[in-house]
Amino acid sequence: MSVSRVKRSHTHPIIRLANSRDTCDIALLSRCEIEYGLPWAWTPEAVARAIGDSNMNVAVAVSDQGLKPQTDSESQQALCGFALVYFGRTHAHINLLAVSKNIRRRGVGRELLDWQIKSARTAGIRYLTLEVRRTNRAAQDFYRDCGFELRDTVSRYYNNKEDALRMIRKLEVQHES
Repeated sequence: MSVSRVKRSHTHPIIRLANSRDTCDIALLSRCEIEYGLPWAWTPEAVARAIGDSNMNVAVAVSDQGLKPQTDSESQQALCGFALVYFGRTHAHINLLAVSKNIRRRGVGRELLDWQIKSARTAGIRYLTLEVRRTNRAAQDFYRDCGFELRDTVSRYYNNKEDALRMIRKLEVQHES
């Protein structure tokens, strides 16, 4: 008896700036994938403020292989990840980066991060920082693979309960040719 295999096609998501229609999806993904076990800080209202803040760069990854059921009035695309980054004068800070569990390890997080790095370089940013839970080994490995290095440990960073690792990545200065 032969077993036929169904080949899944994977289309890369579209990376774009977030808009007001994305706020609830970003907040829920943050709650489920990042803020679990903590008070909910990145509520829809907080996300909406970030999207409207000129110092924040909120990018989303949307895909037609999304998470929401399709209706006649809804787009066929659904949010599958996001990256929320604060831009200062010379540095940027990754406040949040998440990808839906059902599509992890397919390059979506890397695409979101690369999009933010390109934006940071364009803005003249010299380095990126972030904090990650000490217990989140997968995220630590992801950021190390993306060129981040451990800077220090912040005790009881998350709600005065859990330690964070602070990581940094220096960005190469891009010269115009």
